[in-house]
Amino acid sequence: MRFGTRRIRARLAETVKILDRVAAGDLAIPDSETQPDELGTMESVLEIAIRNMRASLESLHRSEMVLESAPVGLLHCDMAHIVTYANPKSLEILAQVERAAGIDVEQAEGESVAFLFGGDGAMRQVLDSDGGLPFHRVSPLGEEFLDVFVDIARDLEGQRSGTLVTFARVTEAEQNAVLLKEAMETERESADRLREAAERERQRADAGGLIATEMRLKADRISEVVVAVSDGDLIHRVGLIGDSPMD
Repeated sequence: MRFGTRRIRARLAETVKILDRVAAGDLAIPDSETQPDELGTMESVLEIAIRNMRASLESLHRSEMVLESAPVGLLHCDMAHIVTYANPKSLEILAQVERAAGIDVEQAEGESVAFLFGGDGAMRQVLDSDGGLPFHRVSPLGEEFLDVFVDIARDLEGQRSGTLVTFARVTEAEQNAVLLKEAMETERESADRLREAAERERQRADAGGLIATEMRLKADRISEVVVAVSDGDLIHRVGLIGDSPMD
């Protein structure tokens, strides 16, 4: 009996040590031989739980690294559209438009994401409506332009838990590229209209040329009649069939 008690105490002590390590953040799993009893089963379950926790933490760490190093601004907002997370790139971009946005970049977390839209009241309805998302637009902010994409953030059950906003500053080069593209499109449309007008004029010219040819032929035939009559031939016949004004 005394031996059994000591054994139970030893196994309980091992289990408590595992729990203490987990509570301290140590998820390392020591090599141990699992005993075929209830306490051994409990220890095995704890080790499996620790492995799962460690895998989840590693996955979260990878996701955090992606967010922290993303080349675009990322904001996570709660259901009231209050910013709960801002990645480093978003703070960098906001620092460039801080005055126009009317916020303190250091206090961006805790602000309403509406500042990205320059106080556009219609955006509140877009943010509130699931049907209006995802949403994309280039939003003016002071003298700058932000390319903003808004989508729904969901929890593990697939329910909406907030809003995820991705944005980037539209640089001068990008603005010029957009303007150049628009100008080229306008020139292309103008060229198409000119080609259509030129084709219409060519068709008119072709039609006019046919009429002139018919008129010359009919004038020649009339001259033949005149010459024939002057020679005394009063029965000379010349066909004058056509749809010109001389018919």
